[in-house]
Amino acid sequence: MKNIVLFLGAGTSKAFGYPLTREILPNIITAINEETLFKNAGKVLAAEYRFMLKNLLISLSPGIAHYLEKRTIEDKSSLPLVTELLSQVDYSIISFRDIKDWNFEFGNQIIRKPESLRSRWQLDDLKALFEWAIISEIQPKKREITKGKEGIPHSLDGFIEWIKKTNRSGKAFATVITSNYDYSLEWSLLDWGEANDAYKIFDYGLSWRNPFDKGEVFLRPAKSRFKIFKLHGSSDWLQCQRCGYIYINTTEDLMKIPFSNKKEEYNTCHCGYWPLKPILVTPSFARSFYDSNLYEIWKASLEALRTANEWIIIGYSLPAEDLNIKSLFLRSLQGRENWPVIKVIQQPNSSSVQYDNFFGKGKYEFITDGFENYVFH
Repeated sequence: MKNIVLFLGAGTSKAFGYPLTREILPNIITAINEETLFKNAGKVLAAEYRFMLKNLLISLSPGIAHYLEKRTIEDKSSLPLVTELLSQVDYSIISFRDIKDWNFEFGNQIIRKPESLRSRWQLDDLKALFEWAIISEIQPKKREITKGKEGIPHSLDGFIEWIKKTNRSGKAFATVITSNYDYSLEWSLLDWGEANDAYKIFDYGLSWRNPFDKGEVFLRPAKSRFKIFKLHGSSDWLQCQRCGYIYINTTEDLMKIPFSNKKEEYNTCHCGYWPLKPILVTPSFARSFYDSNLYEIWKASLEALRTANEWIIIGYSLPAEDLNIKSLFLRSLQGRENWPVIKVIQQPNSSSVQYDNFFGKGKYEFITDGFENYVFH
């Protein structure tokens, strides 16, 4: 059987209607200016959260202050990447250095004066707000008018059907590895009425807990129809910090759940722990992750790459901050006897230099037609 690995980067999420990394910070600033960010936290708290995040962003990059006073942003390309600012936050935390006194240096009555240790603002709290904002803005804002099942653009039907056909054929199997958070692909691979059978259909590279009924633990299936390994977590996953298990919901977006301050059944683990939290590794130059669930996914991904006959890398620009993914590629190549067929589908071709340096000229094929125009066969 021919083994194929599809490695999906942000460019594929863009095709499904999700923003690219460079679009996230402008979206966050616009949501702050229009007072729509954090709106499900309640009017008073939402205003405080927006004020604190606004001042965090200005503290990290003082030159963007004027953008946070406008309703529109004319030149979004002039803003720094969200990666850069989040990396600065991470660096401050791991180096035990802070930028500001987050409680008394703003001179604005919107901030409640701390009355106890619990009510103090710390940099970790602001990082949580920043990540909440990122999570809010990685959701698609609109769908194309012409769309297929579950709002997926018809232009992607061929790609989805190719994966289904390939994995049914018995002659080849396509494993998906992705650095993206969205769930568009796996949801669209399910046929009508199959959501409750996801534990048999999908191998996620880890054991996970059923969000319904008694919260039974589903092990990795011995024979799955699809393998989807999400290196950085997913926006339909929540994790318990006591038992460590991840909940995966194949029917509902879970991202509003962890930011509720009210303990309810839907945001409490079956082991009794509250609150469930997102498991997303947001982009940063200065962060390492230590979650055992993600380590299992990375191990499964390495084995898939190591044993595959062909790698198809789609919409991934090989960014500088993805040291872990570069290491994953290199270790997979060193752990095999023969070089795989490697195809890189990327539009435009601005990242071809990075790939030339990484894999070597002549060691891979660079395809510039774009993901949606490529004919999979």
